[in-house]
Formats: sequence, C-alpha cells, structure tokens
Amino acid sequence: KGRIYVYEFENRGISEIICNNILKRHEIAPHFKSLGLKLIYLGPGTAGINMQTDPNHATPTGFLHGGMIAALADNAMGLAVVTLGNSCLTVGMNINFIAPVKASEELIAKGQVVSAGKSVVVSEASIFDRKHRLIARSRGTYIKNPNDKFSA
Repeated sequence: KGRIYVYEFENRGISEIICNNILKRHEIAPHFKSLGLKLIYLGPGTAGINMQTDPNHATPTGFLHGGMIAALADNAMGLAVVTLGNSCLTVGMNINFIAPVKASEELIAKGQVVSAGKSVVVSEASIFDRKHRLIARSRGTYIKNPNDKFSA
C-alpha cells in the first residue's frame, strides 16, 4: 500500500472570507468525504485537491475507474471557479485519460480558470500521481450562481 501524504492547506491569495466559506462548505460536503478529497490550496482562479483513491473504485483489471478521476477533475475545476466568489454548476466537461493508475494511488488535481465571463467560466485541470506523472487533463464549462456568493 502506498504512503498517504499529508498536506497543509495553503491560502494563495484569495480573501479570507471567500477562503473560510469554501473551507466550511467542503468540510461538511458528503462527496468530499466519500471520495477521499482534501483541499491543498486555493488561490485566485486556482485550486489544488488531493485524493487518496480506494481499491473499492477499481475496474476488474485493478485500475482506478475513470469516473473517479473525472470527479476529482470536476472538483478541482469547480473550486478554481468558486475562488472567484460565486458557487457554480457544471455545464459540461471533457477529459482525456493519459495514463492508467492503480486504485490505491494518491492523486493530485490542479485546477485553473482559463476564461471568466460575467456568467460562464471555463476551467482546466491536470491530474498527477505522486511521482508527478500526468494521469489526465480536463476542461470544464461552469455557470456562476449569482444567488450564492462566497464573499458574503
């Protein structure tokens, strides 16, 4: 079994109000717990998330199911959007799987906003294993929820 790496959370320059609101919401989010996700950092238009994968999410060949990798990518991209101040909903996303990964590996997702309009935001994520090997790349489109601000 692989070593579980421990990361300290880092605020990389977003307001304390937005940062604390994101942390509070994700502390109690059921999907964050069930997927084994931990926030590593948040910055303006960026987010880093760690995932300790679970052998229960393996395909019959022992590799991590692509849906788990896609869920990690969606969370990283969406959180990068949320650092801009509004919650959001995924409108669409695509993912390219670059390399297989065993279902007991630790993964790191790095999300980055690439275009932010008034209501629609495009974000990308890169997923790496602990050896810094690229596992997947994803791009998502998100719609901001103007009625749910993280800055208030």
